[in-house]
Amino acid sequence: MMGLNRSLPAWLCCLLLLASGCSKSTEAASAGSGEPASSGSAAAEAPAKVAAKAVDPTEEPVRELSPEEVSALRSVVGLTPPEPLAVSDLLTRADIREMTKYEDVLSEQVLDGVAPSPTYNALRIGSETMFGASVQVWRPLESRQAGSRFVRLKETYIAATADTTPVADEAFFGEFGETVHYAFHHKASRSVAVITCATKLCDGEKVKALADRVASRL
Repeated sequence: MMGLNRSLPAWLCCLLLLASGCSKSTEAASAGSGEPASSGSAAAEAPAKVAAKAVDPTEEPVRELSPEEVSALRSVVGLTPPEPLAVSDLLTRADIREMTKYEDVLSEQVLDGVAPSPTYNALRIGSETMFGASVQVWRPLESRQAGSRFVRLKETYIAATADTTPVADEAFFGEFGETVHYAFHHKASRSVAVITCATKLCDGEKVKALADRVASRL
């Protein structure tokens, strides 16, 4: 257990220790009394008094676990981690060849950055020497969270330009280094997606065409 604690995040260790401590306390109380507690006893009334206690408005609320933390907790307690968001069919090599006329070898590559989760995933198609094109998709649990995600994304691009005839509901173009980007908010599927393409393959028109193909599959 000591070796396991060293490898776990602090918040996860606290959860496991709390669960273990509660179990042992209950067993000790039962063993010491020798008989079950009466429903009218002080011990039985204590939980009701605690439950009726007014909430302190200055007390910091309990933080909701992120999808990544939930996945890690499920792994520790022996539950199968939830599947990451499916994106494998949103962008294909055929799409890239059709839109860019690229004829060399293309394959699925790792897109570094955010770890896959039930609310996020990404896919890159290119080669080890060329970025190619990629798709990133966020699909939070609530629609308002998708809208907030789109706004935050737009704020991270230094030269974001709104598209007046957007794919889906709202969209913007962006450029960074040797890549061009097209981000859009697809309200029907509660999704936000970013299509990125190497400037050697795409201009604004082509990256938008790839985004339109992705939007049709969400």
